[in-house]
Amino acid sequence: MANILVVDDDDDIRETLVDYMNARGHHAWGAGNGREAIDMVAKEHPDLLITDIIMPEKDGIQMIIETRKKFGDIPIIAMSGGGRIPASVYLAHAKALKGVKTLEKPFKVTALLKAVNELVNGAAGQ
Repeated sequence: MANILVVDDDDDIRETLVDYMNARGHHAWGAGNGREAIDMVAKEHPDLLITDIIMPEKDGIQMIIETRKKFGDIPIIAMSGGGRIPASVYLAHAKALKGVKTLEKPFKVTALLKAVNELVNGAAGQ
């Protein structure tokens, strides 16, 4: 069982992923943006972060960089559906950061669970 922080500004996606992780025996909770997530990491010390890239307040890339500086190498799964720029561009930036796996939205929950299991069990990168 891992403590997992899910960060996404889309309430439905965030709540669905939190429920999915909890149903699989993890302890998961959510944050609505990168700024809120940094505060939660400081208080709750999660084992894993699952984060969207495009968010208000502080985007996922900024949050990952700040998390690494302040809290070390917490495993991270970055996800994006893109925006003005294709998701692959955002995810390439995230993937370049140590210990980050990437998923393009929409993704199959089996792909998410596989990434979670790999990171929780110590395999980093993608």
